[in-house]
Amino acid sequence: TKIVELKDVKPVKINFTIYLTETTHSVWETVLHDKTLYMTVPPVLSNGSKESFITLLEFAEERLGCSRCVLCVRKSRPDRAALLRAFMFMGFQLLGPGGLGPSAPAERPDYLYMVYVME
Repeated sequence: TKIVELKDVKPVKINFTIYLTETTHSVWETVLHDKTLYMTVPPVLSNGSKESFITLLEFAEERLGCSRCVLCVRKSRPDRAALLRAFMFMGFQLLGPGGLGPSAPAERPDYLYMVYVME
């Protein structure tokens, strides 16, 4: 509840650790601001990362009241092309320069940004 109250006042950093089994988990670093969840793709995607990501999207929409999710992908990642295809398949769209909007954190030239609008 406190996170939801703070998100309209200032950005809130949240790290999600999602356990899929006793030994398998994914960690997603995010920042919640207004109704947008900004997240970076973990450096290494483990087995079950897709399931944990979907769980995170559902939580963001249902519990945090997010209306969109912005994914930040480092341009230098060797698996960047495969990641972009996978996230586009899930409904994400690439954002052009300045596409984050005026209230968003500053864009960095070494990242690509993708947005998913929640219904």
